Amino acid sequence: MASLNLTEFVRRPAPGTLGHPVNIRTNFFEIQTLPNTNIYHYDVTITPDVPPIVNRRVYTQLIATHGDSDLGGRPVFDGRKNIFSARAFPFDAKSFDIMLPEDILPKGVVTKHPPRGFKVKIKKAADINLEELRLALNSKAAMSNNCLTAIMALDVLIHHKPAMLYSTVGRSFYTPDGAYELYGGLEVWNGFYQSARPASGRMLINLDVAATAYFQSGPLVDLVVKILDRRSIDDLRRGINDRERNKLEKALRGVQFRVTHRAQLRRSFKIMKLTPTPASHTMFEKENSKTDVATYFQETYGKRLLYPFLPCVVTGRDIFLPMELCSVIQGQRYPKKLNERQTADMIKFTCQPPHVRANKIRDGLKILSYRNNEYLKDFGVSVATEMANIPNKNPPVIYANPQGDIEKSLKEAWFRAGNAVKSQPQLMLCVLPTKGVPLYAEIKRVSDTVIGVATQCIQMSHTRQPKKQYCANVCLKMNVKLGGMNAFLSPDQTPFLTDMPTILFGADVSHPKPGDTTRPSIASLVGSMDSKAARYAATIRVQTARTETIADLGGMVVELLKTFYQTCGQKPSRILFYRDGVSDGQFAEVLRSEVASVKQACVTLDANYKPTISFVVVQKRHHARFFPMRREEGDRTGNCFPGTVVDSGITHPFEFDFFLQSHAGLQGTSRPTHYHVLYDENKFTADKLQDFTYRLCHLFARCTRTVSVVPPAYYAHLVAARARFHSRGENWTDTESSEAGGDESTYLAVKPDLLRVMYFM
Repeated sequence: MASLNLTEFVRRPAPGTLGHPVNIRTNFFEIQTLPNTNIYHYDVTITPDVPPIVNRRVYTQLIATHGDSDLGGRPVFDGRKNIFSARAFPFDAKSFDIMLPEDILPKGVVTKHPPRGFKVKIKKAADINLEELRLALNSKAAMSNNCLTAIMALDVLIHHKPAMLYSTVGRSFYTPDGAYELYGGLEVWNGFYQSARPASGRMLINLDVAATAYFQSGPLVDLVVKILDRRSIDDLRRGINDRERNKLEKALRGVQFRVTHRAQLRRSFKIMKLTPTPASHTMFEKENSKTDVATYFQETYGKRLLYPFLPCVVTGRDIFLPMELCSVIQGQRYPKKLNERQTADMIKFTCQPPHVRANKIRDGLKILSYRNNEYLKDFGVSVATEMANIPNKNPPVIYANPQGDIEKSLKEAWFRAGNAVKSQPQLMLCVLPTKGVPLYAEIKRVSDTVIGVATQCIQMSHTRQPKKQYCANVCLKMNVKLGGMNAFLSPDQTPFLTDMPTILFGADVSHPKPGDTTRPSIASLVGSMDSKAARYAATIRVQTARTETIADLGGMVVELLKTFYQTCGQKPSRILFYRDGVSDGQFAEVLRSEVASVKQACVTLDANYKPTISFVVVQKRHHARFFPMRREEGDRTGNCFPGTVVDSGITHPFEFDFFLQSHAGLQGTSRPTHYHVLYDENKFTADKLQDFTYRLCHLFARCTRTVSVVPPAYYAHLVAARARFHSRGENWTDTESSEAGGDESTYLAVKPDLLRVMYFM
């Protein structure tokens, strides 16, 4: 194992040729000219340590005071640690003292810091020669650290100006123009995502629309009314109960606001909690006597409270502010998970047909105005104004064959079931009175970890007037939970599975929601158990939160290889591993850690057991979108046809990756899946891997359509999601999260026999 070279990714084979080629547009724009001279990289340290939004204000003041003398040209800043310049600074290291004035903030920008001094230390890091990047883009050199830094410099360059003008989150920037109101005091802001990406022979900018939720700005009392779902503030004149106060406190904690009774005070405050009593009954010490908040504001500021029945905002020790004197600052992103109603509203707002999305991307191009961007001009960078046209392939049409007499099969199944009445139940059908999570979660916990029997839950409302499609979907799920097969491909269509024993693995890691520090991450692995890739077994591990690599992957692989041997009577000679949930920056670590773990697992079973292994990363969280050039080259929704493959033009300059849009979109603009091969001992050609992956997408067991992600990865995601219900002591009364924490010890194991069937469907 120690001699393995697991540091280099697989090189791209010859492009695929199956299907018929057509041209499509994609939301990538070519960087037509790169800088002809070096880019100069500087490390910057700003003290005291503050968020990027404040760092950018410090940087703006730095340029205003020292730009002409020390920082010539138009250097760009990433908001944290890096400055890139088209010209060398007249020093290698220098410190600057900056006093931050209280100037007018850009629209959508929030800061809680008053004016104060900062020390800025700038130190030269490197000279970046773009020639090395040009060679790598043309497959004449490796993608070195210098190339990656050059790409980062281009990324910072295109983000710099929007980041100085708008509210930014990662690579996206947002504007309140055209905001859409969400339930519960939130609103959706439109925005745009952009990223510099290397491709074969060129650099591209991936530009896409984006949307995220923000708190509605304005009077805090208006926000309170919306969070509590009341018609007006008058509905709260009797006060609020403890449950409502807890709901408000949970929603508002951390929200920043300004006070309205002292207009000259620009300082912002942050909500820490709410008082348990209304303003008229919240008492504090004043000049050796006690007074209530309402009386204090009447006597001190001449403000007679209109809503003394509301609790006060607590911003610090013994600092109480009436809600009606607080105004929520614009530009505060909502950091929590949206509830079901908010999510549904968000989908309605963001779901757009391809032609609408393409037009909005063009609108974003106008807002960004690359041609008139003074920073790009300073670096000598120009960007195309039209979407890139790229070749792609539509799949060949394959016709299916009928598989037998359905009536005869049903009669035989009926008689077999009647003769098996003495056997233990294989499945329990549970009729639920409501859609709520608590009952469903408890049923799944008990059935999976205590009883060890698969369950199928249906809603009472569907039993009164059952629809054929609903019944059909339930039957699909029940069939596979009982060990049946809903669909499979004929052996001649999948020789990779049938000409020698082969196992397909799918793996995923599910993390707790942002901000949750009490729950662990859950790693899941599924493996195919037949030559038809129709039946899968599963295994689960609970591991340290936010750890992306799978800690015990070796043990999980051993477990499923043993199950495969017990099921099929032989060891698999080939392994194809689909790994979900890995970002580009984690490729090297996953290659070193997880591929080695798979190999070690095989050796653990038998020192001479060395199946050929291919390891493919599956990515859905990207911003590539495809748009047909002509209406007849798309489906009825305006999307590209299912089976569309792109393996050139926007893919990696020399590594083995491709985009596959395997599904027919029902609404909106379909998102293709990006497949990146990290390791390949099976020597796949582009055609063979693309075709095989697309065929697998027809076999997702609980629907009769192709799906967007290859089923092994999809199943692994479902297994990890189900495991969230397996923690003892969870309180699922809140659909957004559970009340109790759950460390690794609270998660119960799924019964071994159940892991051999697709209980998670």
